[in-house]
Amino acid sequence: MKLLKIWIVVALCISTAVAKNYGQVNGEAVTSQDIENMMKNFPKLGQFDKLKDDQQKIIIDQAIDSKLSKQLAVKNKIPQTKLYKDSLKAIEDKLLVEVWMKITHDSIKVSASEIKAHYNKNKKEYITNHEIKARHIILKTKKEADGVVKLLQKENEATLQKTFINLAVKRSIGPTASNGGSLGWFDKNKMLKSFWDVCVSLKQNQFATTPLKTEFGYHIIYVDGVQPAYVVSLADASKDIKEKLKGIKFQKKISKDIKTFRQKSNIKRY
Repeated sequence: MKLLKIWIVVALCISTAVAKNYGQVNGEAVTSQDIENMMKNFPKLGQFDKLKDDQQKIIIDQAIDSKLSKQLAVKNKIPQTKLYKDSLKAIEDKLLVEVWMKITHDSIKVSASEIKAHYNKNKKEYITNHEIKARHIILKTKKEADGVVKLLQKENEATLQKTFINLAVKRSIGPTASNGGSLGWFDKNKMLKSFWDVCVSLKQNQFATTPLKTEFGYHIIYVDGVQPAYVVSLADASKDIKEKLKGIKFQKKISKDIKTFRQKSNIKRY
């Protein structure tokens, strides 16, 4: 019996800690759930318990205002109005459908054999192309380009990228100048062949000492990174495949269920 009493006291303490109240508004408690709901409006603030005292006070005051607003609405008999009832019905109808769809979606199973079969049938989708991350400096004349090449040749491996970026910002006439000449990642299908050919001839953290001439000017090309082509393994692709197949099954089931129910329903059009 003594042990039972101890457990009851412990349980009450835990319950009190979980259901912490921060005040009352006309007898209605301002609970930790109210505070949590209010914090959702300020995701950047983080956890309530980590806030400073004055910040916590602001949140609690807003939770109190929310309680007051709700109580005023009840006092003014808003729940009895047609607008409220119609709005509540619309919310309930939408929620019913959303919950039905979620339960249906969660109930759908995708087997390992289905995942493997999809992977084997669609292997081309899991082959990533050879990609390169590069920068360039565009100049109007070859003389200007050769001058920039000479400046870059003075740099060592540790300082080359930084110098290239600075020169791109200051000297390039291209639209990527403000971004240090960055073109991001691309494969051969997204780049001029002549430009791509120069890129593949370079290693990471190298630049082409011979400027490439195009209709836009003379390009000095620098390679930030290289990602060789590779095949995504079944293990790595499994999660995405499962979600994809689950989505397909879900759409088919929802469509089938609605169609079947429609056929059995008494529907009238006006």
